[in-house]
Order: sequence, then C-alpha cells, then structure tokens
Amino acid sequence: LFTSAGTGNVRGLVYLDGVGDIMDARMPLGDVGNSESMLPAYQLANYMIVVTSFSRCEQEFQNEVRAGRMGKVVVTNPLDNRKRKRATQYQESDNDVLRDVSSSSSSNLLQLRWLRIVVDEGHELGTHAGGNGMTRFIHKMAAERRWVLSGTPTTGDENDGSFAANALDQLQRLLLFLRHPEYGSLPSSDQASAKLSPYVYDWRTQKSKSSAVLKRENAKAIWVTKVKQPFLQKKLEGRKELLTLLRNIMVMHKKEDINLPKPQFVQGEVEVDIPA
Repeated sequence: LFTSAGTGNVRGLVYLDGVGDIMDARMPLGDVGNSESMLPAYQLANYMIVVTSFSRCEQEFQNEVRAGRMGKVVVTNPLDNRKRKRATQYQESDNDVLRDVSSSSSSNLLQLRWLRIVVDEGHELGTHAGGNGMTRFIHKMAAERRWVLSGTPTTGDENDGSFAANALDQLQRLLLFLRHPEYGSLPSSDQASAKLSPYVYDWRTQKSKSSAVLKRENAKAIWVTKVKQPFLQKKLEGRKELLTLLRNIMVMHKKEDINLPKPQFVQGEVEVDIPA
C-alpha cells in the first residue's frame, strides 16, 4: 500500500480506530481502546482503509439499541409464555438485520456504503445461532463486497453427526453474511416495494413475517434440503454440492503457498545492575 503511494505523503490512507491516522501510530500498538469516538462519516470516506474492532461493533450496536434503531438480543425461556410472545415479536421485526440502512443511523459506520468489508476471525460470525450484538451490527453495514478471513479451521470428526451438523450450520450463517444468492439471505432489490410492504404472509405458519426474515428462513430450508441432510446421510449429491459451493466462494492459502520470509533473530547482551 505504501509502495503504491510512492515516496510522498501517505497520510489519509489508513485509519486505525482508537489511534487515528496510521502515520500517527507508534509501534507496538498495545491495547487499543474504543473510548474515543470515531471520525464523522464524511471524514472516514476520505480513507482508503478503515480498521476497527469487534468491540467497537458491539459498542456501536448498543448505541443503536439505546437510540431505538436496532432491537436487543433477547434470550428467552421457552417455558415462559410471556417471554416467548415477546421473542416472537422481536424475531419478526427487530431481528431484521438486512433492512435498508436509514440515513438517520447514529453510527458513522452505518452511514457509509463500503466498497469491501473484510472480517478477520470471520468464523465468529457463524458462532452464535441467533446472532449477538456484534454480528448483527456487522450484518447491517452496507457493502458492495464481503470477505470472511479466518485462519481457524473447522476441526473434528465428520463421522460425528452432531459435529458435522453444527459445522454446516455455522457455514450457512457465514453465507448469510456473504449474501450468497441461494444459501444466504439477500436484501430486497426493490427498495420501494420493500418500504411499501415490509411484511409478507407465510402460509406455512399462517403469520405475517418481515420479508427479510422469511427469505432467511427459506435460504436455510434450501440449505438443509440440498446440502445438510444429504451430507449427514453420506449421500454423494450432498458432498458434491458442498464441494462446488466451497470452490466458488473460498480461497485457501497455506504458509508454503504464501512463501513468507523467514524471521530474523538478533541476539544481544543487556547489562543489568544488580543491587548489592
């Protein structure tokens, strides 16, 4: 990045949340907090790269909740009818993380449409079945391209049914973030229509649901039918479909592929005064 910028001033290329312009950073960074507010959206738009953290996304989510623009993450007891009723209302409205971003959103990160969002340790996006504040906030960020970056492999025994089922569910939740056209949920392409009729009638449950929630459920149902169940039943079509999917969306690099330079070890002596 700096090489492409030449020998001139590279200020204004990379913004580090909690630090500022990368040219003002002092290495090592150490513990970078999120106590400071981020730059306004119009200033962030001037940077080529903006680096933030999961904790910042969680903090921004809480701010959105307090402002009434996003619903809380609710964990309910299924035996409590009152809580179950509130959870149903929440699921059908506030949990719609794919709705259009309002211009009145307080978070500066939500006021921009990003060229690319790269989520490091991206496997975290698929960890929670219902999503948490951090994942819901990242889902709400508008972007033209979405990448998930992770060096944490999915390990385990594929002959263990519970492990394989959980791993496939986690992968489908990553496809939701990636907006996969078949196995992830896409926001409506007709924004005017979405604003006029944000809810649709689900004949299976005979209840009205937000269109994004219903599309998300349909995508998961297709995933279960075409990938998850055949794979768990050790059918060839399930394995072929999963392999085709991974080949289309995933790029894997091993250390030997990247050819990283070997570290240089420097040994020195330091004199230390020892009190008598």
